[in-house]
Amino acid sequence: MLAIKTAISIDKETYNNVENLAKEMNVPRSKLFVIAMKEFIEHRKNRALLEQINAAYSSEPTAEEQTLRKVSRQQHKRVVEREW
Repeated sequence: MLAIKTAISIDKETYNNVENLAKEMNVPRSKLFVIAMKEFIEHRKNRALLEQINAAYSSEPTAEEQTLRKVSRQQHKRVVEREW
């Protein structure tokens, strides 16, 4: 994997927290930033996906979908009644 160096500016309190956590986890600060950013990116992807799923299920079924559901229920009923 190609590593690219970059400089960032963070406040002293955050720096100290990062430094302490990196020591606790026994990883370099740069590795801790990579871990944190990967988790942040994954979280955003998951959130966007959840929003898409919620949007898809938030709308009322169309007339065509309602008709298909009705036909499906009728067919299911006929199949079940034949089994008994």
